[in-house]
Amino acid sequence: MDLIPIVDYLGESTVEALMGLMVGMVFGVAAQRSRFCLRAATVEFARGEMGPRMAIWLLTFSTAVVWVQGAQMLGLFRADDARLMAVAGSWSGAVIGGLMFGAGMVLARGCSGRLLVLAATGNLRSVIAGMVFALVAQMAMYGWLAPLRVWLASLWTTSGGRNVHLMDMVGLTQNLGLWLGLASAFFALFLAFRPVPSLSPQADMDLVDLCLWRGLCRGAWLDCHVDAGPDRF
Repeated sequence: MDLIPIVDYLGESTVEALMGLMVGMVFGVAAQRSRFCLRAATVEFARGEMGPRMAIWLLTFSTAVVWVQGAQMLGLFRADDARLMAVAGSWSGAVIGGLMFGAGMVLARGCSGRLLVLAATGNLRSVIAGMVFALVAQMAMYGWLAPLRVWLASLWTTSGGRNVHLMDMVGLTQNLGLWLGLASAFFALFLAFRPVPSLSPQADMDLVDLCLWRGLCRGAWLDCHVDAGPDRF
């Protein structure tokens, strides 16, 4: 789709604002309904539990891969011409930044996307964590932390003055990316719709009875100790 006539008619700033509004609305609805969270998916993967959070992450990842690879195969755009691919990448920035993002995500109890959705619902913890995240990101891009970011990113960069193309690096064909995306999508759907083992009704009733008896015993113990307390003195 050629956006040049639209940009000429409405102006570049207006088109950018409208596209940002549309993308933000789609992301907000999808993230809120799906409860997408990278931290939750990471926790499930670390525990060896391939559950619904991991399925949501895989479906999101595969959607991006399928759309990008499909559009490139149809000739709608060239990924090599993208600004992200046209500049040198940073291995050190990816490693150090990934570790910092992961540690912050665990401490904040949510990834940046999930915190944004929770902040919109009025969650004060998410609002504060999101403000700190945005402030530090702005400082790292244009503020006091910018020199440190540039120095860390320059420690280990990619060769050739361009970013890394994964398929070229491992020596695979370009079409394989689309098939990997489709395989990830089918695996995500399998995880989402597979039957989850649950307790039988009788086991549920036994668990309820156990909780009730435990509560009664604890209440009787507290009652005896509270009644016997004044007689000790």
